[in-house]
Amino acid sequence: MTELITPQGNYPVSAILFDKDGTLLQFISLWGSWGECFLTQFNRQLEQRGLRFPTQHLASLLGTVHDAEGRITDYDRNGPLAMGTMSDLYAILSWQGYLLGLSWAEAVELVDSCRNVADAMLEQSRPVRSLPGLVPFGRVRSPGHTYGRSDCR
Repeated sequence: MTELITPQGNYPVSAILFDKDGTLLQFISLWGSWGECFLTQFNRQLEQRGLRFPTQHLASLLGTVHDAEGRITDYDRNGPLAMGTMSDLYAILSWQGYLLGLSWAEAVELVDSCRNVADAMLEQSRPVRSLPGLVPFGRVRSPGHTYGRSDCR
């Protein structure tokens, strides 16, 4: 049996759970870059429709902190980007589009388009970085262990 060795003791490991909270990957490198693209696309597509979302409120939508250039540099650990599901994030932006005058269907369609652009950007740029000191995943594999992935879209 594989063991997890910590300063508090050794624990048998039968499974590994990966989630989005920055346990293995630098949260900002993945979710910050995705969130920037998502919000930028949301703003652009609203402007193309003659609508304006107050820029000073963009950060509050997903619970993010932005620098002067609009890059996400930090996040609220209790906010939507950190704790919400993808459906939660889409609903937040769809609601804002609706409040600005889009029909619900138009708002959902706009947000889906923004998600597609953000997902494509991630696939192309691959900005994800592991946390310092992390053992390369390929060296973790051992006989008798199952590895899986869950992708909740």
